[in-house]
Amino acid sequence: MGGPTLETQLDGLLSEAIASAKLRERSTFDDLAFPFGDSLVLFGAGLTGRRTLAGLRRMGIEPLAFLDNDPALWNTSVDGLQVLPPKEGVGRFGGNSAVVVTIWNHRHFFTRTRNQLSALGCDKVV
Repeated sequence: MGGPTLETQLDGLLSEAIASAKLRERSTFDDLAFPFGDSLVLFGAGLTGRRTLAGLRRMGIEPLAFLDNDPALWNTSVDGLQVLPPKEGVGRFGGNSAVVVTIWNHRHFFTRTRNQLSALGCDKVV
């Protein structure tokens, strides 16, 4: 009826071969974001967002904008990319793009950001 339990999923991850985990790590982003390669939006204009932006640019991909919850960054640019409030950015790009969450710290929970963006009408959050 339901999907695998958290315990079953964890057991699967812990028993995965290192080579398989490395391949999954390298391919997961590509698998999720590839169809949206020319229409990516980055959520989080901090250090990880800036590094992600630089990496995407090295691959010839120019994201459409940053979205960020910090009002001090709204309507500015970070590394030449416009920063928008989440509501405005999702309204402008959310239906036709993938939003890539580029926040990595101990206080951030991906599910909270995904729920925030989903509530605003964003269909694809990776």
